[in-house]
Amino acid sequence: GVMSPYFVCIIAKMASGLEVDEDEALVAVSAMVGGLLLSRVVTDPKRSDAILRAVKNSLTARKEPPASTPDGVCGVGARR
Repeated sequence: GVMSPYFVCIIAKMASGLEVDEDEALVAVSAMVGGLLLSRVVTDPKRSDAILRAVKNSLTARKEPPASTPDGVCGVGARR
């Protein structure tokens, strides 16, 4: 699909930035996207917050994120 090159790039950047292999980066991105999606589907705000918090806690327990991130990743959101 049209987003495939961006997705591959984001996974590679995540792996590099977190100093993990691509499988771990794929798990992290999938958890973030899935958590965001599920948090928006539920109607209970407390449940929504709990989903986001659980994903964040699970991912940050694995490895600390980098101190800073670039303005744009893989050409998406970059200033021109």
